[in-house]
This record gives sequence, structure tokens and C-alpha cells, in this order.
Amino acid sequence: MMKRLLISLFFILCSLFFSEAQEKLLLLNEGMWQADNGRLTYFENDHVVSNQWFRDVNGKKLGDTPNDIIQINDNLIAIAINWSNIVQFITPEGKAVAATEDIPNNRKLCSDGKFVYVTSYGHECLTTSGYKHFDKGFVAKIDLSTFKTVAACEVGYEPEGIALYKDHLFVANSGGYAAQEDHDYETTVSIIDAATMTVEKTIDTGVPNLFGKMSQSGQYLCINSAGDYYDTSAASLIFDCKAALDGGDCFVKLNVSVTYNCTTLDGRFLAVGSAFSYLTGDYENYYLTIDPKAVMDSKGKSGITQTLPGTLKTDFEKMGQPYGIYVNPYTGYIYGTDATSFEGAGYLYQWSPEGKQLGKHKVYINPGHFLALPPDGHFPEIEDPKDDDQPSDGQHTAFIQAVDEYVPAPGQFVNTLPEATPDDTPQTMAEKCTKRLAGDAREMVTLGAYGGYITFHFDHPVANVKGLRDFAVWGNAFDNNAEPAIVLVAQDTNGNHLPDDEWYELRGSEYENPQTLHNYELTYTYNEMGDTPWSDNQGMTGSVLRNTFHGQEYFPLWLAAQGTLTFRGARLPDNAVLNGNTYLLPAYDYGYADNQPNSDTEGCSLDIGWAVDVEGHPVSLTHIDFVRCYNAMNQTCGRLGETSTEILGAEDLHLDASIQQAAGIVQYVATESQQTGQCYDLQGRRMKWSMVNGQWSIKKRGLYVKNGKKYFFNNNHK
Repeated sequence: MMKRLLISLFFILCSLFFSEAQEKLLLLNEGMWQADNGRLTYFENDHVVSNQWFRDVNGKKLGDTPNDIIQINDNLIAIAINWSNIVQFITPEGKAVAATEDIPNNRKLCSDGKFVYVTSYGHECLTTSGYKHFDKGFVAKIDLSTFKTVAACEVGYEPEGIALYKDHLFVANSGGYAAQEDHDYETTVSIIDAATMTVEKTIDTGVPNLFGKMSQSGQYLCINSAGDYYDTSAASLIFDCKAALDGGDCFVKLNVSVTYNCTTLDGRFLAVGSAFSYLTGDYENYYLTIDPKAVMDSKGKSGITQTLPGTLKTDFEKMGQPYGIYVNPYTGYIYGTDATSFEGAGYLYQWSPEGKQLGKHKVYINPGHFLALPPDGHFPEIEDPKDDDQPSDGQHTAFIQAVDEYVPAPGQFVNTLPEATPDDTPQTMAEKCTKRLAGDAREMVTLGAYGGYITFHFDHPVANVKGLRDFAVWGNAFDNNAEPAIVLVAQDTNGNHLPDDEWYELRGSEYENPQTLHNYELTYTYNEMGDTPWSDNQGMTGSVLRNTFHGQEYFPLWLAAQGTLTFRGARLPDNAVLNGNTYLLPAYDYGYADNQPNSDTEGCSLDIGWAVDVEGHPVSLTHIDFVRCYNAMNQTCGRLGETSTEILGAEDLHLDASIQQAAGIVQYVATESQQTGQCYDLQGRRMKWSMVNGQWSIKKRGLYVKNGKKYFFNNNHK
């Protein structure tokens, strides 16, 4: 009777804890390998509730060497228990609900909400269709409706980290048993179609022993390389999943160790590296903050700093053996662990989001794997990670918000990309273009022949970040098929939200080429269903020629009534080269749209710092509000027809910097009397005030308008 009373009291207390606590952390203590003494710590706010929480709740041991823990939904958590060969499923209250057995030597987990995927060093796996045998390691797929393994797929030797992106699994292979088995260290990342459980690609990074759990920030992964512990030093990879799927350059090697790494609220990686060498018998330690996009864009030349927030670096340096680092994805609080001697009790450290140490707590042996529970008990539905250009503040997006103007020149794709009718107007065509380009739609819009243009804006001003390229324009260029457009930018100086202010050209590589014609002008004359004649201010004439492949009208139908179209700007030198019977259109060095393949982010990117006025004098712009791209080529390439620029989208490369600069102030904190005032987002939607960290604020971080002024609410104030 007393035992049942104590158990009931325990669950009542747990219920109270879960209803009130803001910091709720589960910490896996690995214990000693083959000692069957793994434990689960439950930490709340500022204290350890229990260092044997699983046993407290279930009356039994957790298992031997737990290796990873993830949350799947409001009611389910998965734990990979390596040497027990099971994946244990529990509720957020700690109650065991199921276990998937016969996944030997399992390592790391990920989930899409319907299935759990787990890596394994083993060579056989029991599935619903029988045992599967593998020469190397494998990934198992567990159906959450039955907790049965329904499929398994061979990857490399000793696979470790696993992540999900765009319905594909990315698996880092280590070859960690190279010293005792007859194979080398692995250098590969396997890419698996999660639906069919087949390997689609294997990326050879040339970097050995991709060991440990990898962190994910949208399309980017942070992968540790332990080296061979002798001649090949530890290193790391920043891996771009999107680029890997697209077939482009997809990783950058960094000559630093990131043994323990995690993702911050703003999408960066924090890492504590511990590189061991048998030659010296010593560890070399690293303390890093990594911006993955900056690393990829600069090919490793920037984006990495040897620092951590606040006192973290100093605190980690004092530890006996750092064993983990983690940022609570709901609150920003930071956690780290010290395994001390690997044989006795370890310690859990807690820091504020700014890096102020708040406490040190004794836990169990080898504490290394973290999971924060949502304060309100509601776990966000698992979705495919957003690309780096998705909104980082809950309100703003890095993509085009709307097209303001669309005036194509005649061309073989005009009136089809997008489709147009004589009843369309400039406004309806701009709306059609918006549907094709806004967000990450990436549907093609043609600009036609020379002079055709499109004007668009983002949902915020784009900041000019010194020394970096600021935004990218995506086209459909590929090798030897460049159809360059000149890019113009403008500020909304008069504040009317229309692109009617002074335009500035972004000075590309051919600006001073003697063959570039500045102050060029060309006029097209409507010739219904026939070749479209043109004449320019250089005394030249010609036609946009019809072909048998495209039978529609080539002149913009909604503009046909005006009879002519005149375009002014610069004309770039012809880039067409006839190679036998084939035309090659090589790209220019930099500074144009639809000039380089989209896999070359730097080649598609533009720097606001390149802006010049109509006289060619540099101008200093802190930001821009509008972008215009116009086809700067006037050439015909045989059966290919006219050279025509196509646009697929654009993105701000530094969204956070743009939002914060646009705010004009760092942050706005309202008093209780002020919070009743009306506040709107940039789309005109009225927002509700909330109490955030003891201050009245707007719940979502971002840029807002109050009393006719813009304010930035960052929600990190204390």
C-alpha cells in the first residue's frame, strides 16, 4: 500500500513539474560499455529531478550504452540503446511504451513522424520480411504504427550520424572498426531515398572517419571527422544537402575538430572539438561558432570563429573531459557535460542564452546526449528542414515577396512563361509572375530578347553587408549556356512602395569592356504572328525570328495594342561561339543574372557594394528595396533563336542582418501601458502583445510597425 502511495505521489509531482517548468531536459548517461548501466537524467529549470528517471518511472533498467535520443511527437520519444540492440520508445513523462529489438550495435536516430530511421554498425537486421544480411553497416526503418522494422538499407562501414532532408536520408559513414576489421576508414556520405530505402548517391568527401552525431541547420550538416588518430588529423565538414541533391559542390572541409556540436536558434553551429593523437598521446581542443552558409559561400574562407557565447569557452576549458554541448531549441538555454574520468559521475552545466553559467549539477557516468522537451508540452510537427533561405524570425522570408513589373521583349517563350492572353494587363501579368517566383516556387519566367525586364521586391529591405555578396538571382544557366541579364537596384527613397526611384546598376565584370555599349536603345515593332523587327540607336536593324517549335505570338499580347516597345540600358558583348554546328554561350566572370549555374551560389550572387550611378560613379547604399533584371544580350544563335534571359527566383543571403538593419534600432521593449497600442507586421496584419521573458513584446521575433515607426523585437531580452 505504501509503495503504491509513493508511486502515485511521484506521478502527481511529475505532472506538476511538467505543467509549470520551462526548462525540461532529458540527458542520456551512457554508463560503462557492456556494464548495462545506462541511465536517463531528468533536469528541470535549475535542478536535477532524478538521475535514474527511467527506472523511477518503469521499475527497470534503461539498458547498455544509450547513444541517441529524439522526440517524434507530443507523446513519443525514441532512444537508441547501442549494446542492448534495441530502440526504446517512451512518453515525455518517461513511461516505456514499446521497444524495437534486433537492431544490433545501433547508433543514431532521425524521424519523419511516421517512421524512425536508425544507423547500425551491425551486419544483419530482423525486418517484417525476415532477416536482412549486409557486408557493411545499414540503416533500419521502423514503422511507428507497429514499432516493427519494415526495411533496411546497406550503406558504408560503421555508419554514424543520420539526418533527413527533402525526403532523403543523409548518413555519415565512419569505418570506425578499421583498426580491428579488414577495411579502411570510410570517407563517404550515403544519400538514401527514405520512401524506397535505396541509396541514390554516395558522396566521397575524402575526409576519413565521419564519427559522432551530426547537427543539422536547414540544408546544412555539421559532421565531425576523427581522422585516423595518427597521420591524418581530425577535421570537420560543412555539408550542403540541397547542393548534394542538385548535383553541385556540396561540402567544405574545415581543419578543426567538432567532436561535440549542436545547432543554435539562429541556425549556426556551436562545437567543442577534441582531437586525439596516438603519436603524441594528447588532445587538441577547439571551441567554435560556425555559420554554415558563410562557410559554403566562401568555400571555408569565412564563417568560423574560435569562440563560444559568454563564459562557455572558459568553462569548458576547466572540465576534465568535455562530452557534449546542446542548445535548447525552445528557450535558447545552453547545456554542456563533463565526463571527468569516464568512469565516475559526470556533470551537467547550464548557461543562459547569452552564455552566463547558471549552475553545475552532478549526474551519472558519461553524460552525452540531450533532448529538451517543449515547455508547453506540444512538440512541433516534424517537417522537412527548411533551406537556409527560409524565414529565421517566424515572419520574414529570404525569397521574393512579389513582382512589381513584368515587361518582356518579344521572344519564343513569351506568352507561355508565364501564359498570357490579350485580356491580360500589366497588373495581372505581374501577379502571374509572382505566383511563379514568390517564395521558393522556382518556376521559370522569360524576359524575352534584349531589354525585357522584371522588377521585384522582398518583404524587407536587403542589407548591404560589407565584404559579402548580398543576394542571389536564380536563372536556368548551365555550362556554356549563359544568357546574362544586368541587375539594377533601387531604394524606396520617396516611401511610396513603388519602384519609381533612381536605379543603380550593379557593376559586373564586363562594365568596362570596350565592347559593352552603354546608353543603348532598341525598339521592337509589333508584327502579328510574324518575325518581330527591331532597330537600335547604333543604326542596326534585325528581327526576332519565329521558329517551328513555338507557334504562339512572340510579342507580349497585353502590350500589343501600343504597337512598339522601346528598351534602354547597356548591351553586353555577344558571348556566342559557334563550335562546329553547336553554339556555346560561355559565362562572364561575375555580376549578372542567368549567367552561372544555380549550383554555383557565388556565381549567382550579387554585391550591393557594386552599385554605380548612370555616370558610372560608385554609390554607397546601406540597403536596397527593389531589384530589376533586364536581358542585356542582343544576339541570335541559329536554331537556338534569340538569347533570352530566364529568371527562377531570388533570395536575400543575410536575412537576419537585413531585418535588424531595417529596424533602425536593436529592439523595442514596451511598458505595460504601451502594450495596448496597435502593432502590425509588414503585411499589415495586427499583432497581439505577449509577455516574453518578463517584458511586453511580440511573440515572433522580427520587424514590426507601431505608431508609424519600424521596430525590431528580438525576444532575447531578459
